[in-house]
Amino acid sequence: MTVHENLYDRIAAITGVPREHVKRVALALSYSAEPPASRPRLFDPEQSSLVLHWASPEVPYGYDTVLGWLARNEPGILIHLEDPVEDTKRDGFWLCHRCREQGLNVIRVPAPPGLRQVGIEEVNAYPVELIRKRMRC
Repeated sequence: MTVHENLYDRIAAITGVPREHVKRVALALSYSAEPPASRPRLFDPEQSSLVLHWASPEVPYGYDTVLGWLARNEPGILIHLEDPVEDTKRDGFWLCHRCREQGLNVIRVPAPPGLRQVGIEEVNAYPVELIRKRMRC
């Protein structure tokens, strides 16, 4: 475990904020507006907007995907994720588990362009209220 990982755990324990959220905030604060050239980006802000790139086009009312929700509501976090797909997997697992517990539907929808370019064709959409609860907004 790195020093940073240990620090994330300690901050999460003290504040009660999920460790993954602590890590996201730390990453967002650590990067400048322009990422280092050595860090690959799946999103190029000069080529398309976040919402068009990460939001799935056919999501039913009251539902959203994790990346689509972040693009619309927390773009500052999304643009600083090193690997948006990997960095939001835990959110998806949490949301799937809560949907099963509460008897809510998880809907499969076509992936947005940003995910199709890396070979992902479908993604899960979750109730927006549950996403909001996960992101603590």
